[in-house]
Amino acid sequence: MEIARLFSSTVVRPFRAIEFRGIFDYIRFHLFPLECICFHFIYRTPDPTTPRTHYLCSMTNFERMIALAAEVFNTKADDNQLDVDQDVLARLAEIHPASVGEYDDGNGPVAWVILIPTTTALMNSFLRKEISEKQLYEQTPIGEKYETIYLCSAMVLPEFRRKGIAKKLAMDAIAEIQKDHDINTLFTWPFTPEGKLAAEDLAKSTALELVTGD
Repeated sequence: MEIARLFSSTVVRPFRAIEFRGIFDYIRFHLFPLECICFHFIYRTPDPTTPRTHYLCSMTNFERMIALAAEVFNTKADDNQLDVDQDVLARLAEIHPASVGEYDDGNGPVAWVILIPTTTALMNSFLRKEISEKQLYEQTPIGEKYETIYLCSAMVLPEFRRKGIAKKLAMDAIAEIQKDHDINTLFTWPFTPEGKLAAEDLAKSTALELVTGD
C-alpha cells in the first residue's frame, strides 16, 4: 500500500485544547544527509471567537510514522530519490533482511532505519554522482557479496529522539549484515556538519571506514 494512500485514509479524531503547538513536531534523523527537520502544525477551530483554540489529532504511533515518512520522503518532486513503498521495502528485505530496522515501544513503531548494503563499485559511482540514490538501490544486485553499506535514512518520533535509538538500530543492522558480508566501509553524503559528525560517530562505533561525498 502506498504511503500517501495509507495516510489519506487515516481516521483522526479532533478535539480541542489551548495553545498546542507540537502534534507534528517531528524530528528527522536522516543519514543521507543526517539532519533535523521539524514540522509545526496548528489546528484552529472554525469559530473566530475562539482564536487560541486548536484542533488536535489523536494518532497511533504507526499513523504518525506514516505521516513523517510522507513528509521526509518527498520523492514526487525528485525522481532521483528513493521512493519508499511496500515494493521497495520488499526488495530491500531481499537485498538483506536487516536493511530495514524498526523500534517498537510496545505501542507501535517509533523509529525506522533504512540501510542499503551494496558493492564498492556502485558506491564509487554514487559518490562520483554517476548514479542517483534510486539507481543505487535499483542496481544493487541480489544474492551477491557486498562490501559496503549506504546510510540511507532513519526517522524517529520526537519524544524518542536523542536517546540513541536510531544509532542502536543502525548498529544492530550493520552487525547482522556483517554476519553475511565482508563489510569494510560505510558511505553517505552529508550536507550538514551535524550529519557528518553523526555518520563519523556511527563509523567509529562500528570500527568501519566512512566514505563521504563532497
